Amino acid sequence: MNLFKTAKFWFENARYHAVAQSLWAAVTAVCVALNHSSFNLKYSVLAVIGVIFAHLSINLLDDYFDFKIGSVDKRNELGNSIRKGKCKYLTEGKTTPKQLFACACIFGLIALILGGILFYYRGLPILIIASIAIILGFFYSAPPLKLSYNGFGELVVGLMFGPLLMNGVFYCATGTVSLQLLLLSFAIGSLVTNIVYVHSIMDMKADGAVGKKTLAVLLKKNYFRLTALVFFAIYPYWIIGTGILRYKMPELLWFVFLTLPLTAVLVKFMVEYVNGIKKEHQPKFWMGQFECWDRIKSIGIEWFMIRWFLARNIMVFFSMIICAAYIVTAIN
Repeated sequence: MNLFKTAKFWFENARYHAVAQSLWAAVTAVCVALNHSSFNLKYSVLAVIGVIFAHLSINLLDDYFDFKIGSVDKRNELGNSIRKGKCKYLTEGKTTPKQLFACACIFGLIALILGGILFYYRGLPILIIASIAIILGFFYSAPPLKLSYNGFGELVVGLMFGPLLMNGVFYCATGTVSLQLLLLSFAIGSLVTNIVYVHSIMDMKADGAVGKKTLAVLLKKNYFRLTALVFFAIYPYWIIGTGILRYKMPELLWFVFLTLPLTAVLVKFMVEYVNGIKKEHQPKFWMGQFECWDRIKSIGIEWFMIRWFLARNIMVFFSMIICAAYIVTAIN
């Protein structure tokens, strides 16, 4: 493999398409930071790039530890898991676990170098936030904690991609903290949690079979699973409304409520799924981007991906509106 093909191989296996979750959270923090006199563009860019490489590293480490503990083989034996093709690049012999771990470390090292630069200029808070994120990210799948296997997966992801990521990026950008940003980080964190939670609901039988105690597995009954789904989906709107009315957030943020129809569609689709109602759904233009849809249909996973894409697109649209609101506020 030449350098370009090697890079492409690892970026694809690191699931770069899922980076939207961390990228938009980071960009949202930067847009909020635009309204502060101490805003620094250079540090903001370094922080966003660091977040991307940290996310890619975590994705590869998740594959590595799942493969090492045998979860991948068990899923393939089951044959009914949406992730039965997980780590296909390993099972087909295209690379080795040692090379996978090395690449994860390289991505992580890039993130650490960028974090070290930001620590030098911004100080101890960056080190504290980064250290917590590293511990949570590494032990998400790694023993002995295996957080994603012991009921903490969804909440850890929400914490990492919401409060930790966004407040860390904001501090890199401004050298300060912000109550508005803190509130927004919980809103975005809840939406990211919902992306993972939607996934775990649809894969809970296989997760349970391989001993992975996701929140969907632990909740046992569909009523409780759907209640949690509605909470994760609606809580961000409550935060925005409260922030505008009580904490002087920009009134332009009311536009996030335009995403409520998408949220209603997602809840409807998930209610159908947990109740075994099989309906064929097609993406609509107003639902956002659905990459490689023809290929997805050809391999028969459109029932899964339309729900996952909806959860992701809600988070993306929500973030885009927040960004626009704070950019307009900064200009004015």
